[in-house]
Amino acid sequence: MYARIWHLQVRHGMKDEFMKAMDSLIHLVRQEEGYFGVIALASGNPEAPEVRVVALWDTPEAVHESEKDLFLMQAMTKYMACCEGVPKILEKEVLAVDFAAD
Repeated sequence: MYARIWHLQVRHGMKDEFMKAMDSLIHLVRQEEGYFGVIALASGNPEAPEVRVVALWDTPEAVHESEKDLFLMQAMTKYMACCEGVPKILEKEVLAVDFAAD
């Protein structure tokens, strides 16, 4: 399994718009082959949180293939408009994961 981790700073007062854009993006990315799931974590100022988005994929190739999807890239542009600066993006191998289904 493979993770792409985005470090973002949401603009002041844009948290709700960011969350709407993330929902739209999640709807689209679920259609991508190799997509496993995502979690978004926020900390700091509730009006302008620092956010970590961790997207999980079966393989590095799956995440790179998703970058070719025009609709997905357009959705990402919407949520990036809610953020300050350029995000820091990391790609890591996942050593362990467990999400309880109960």
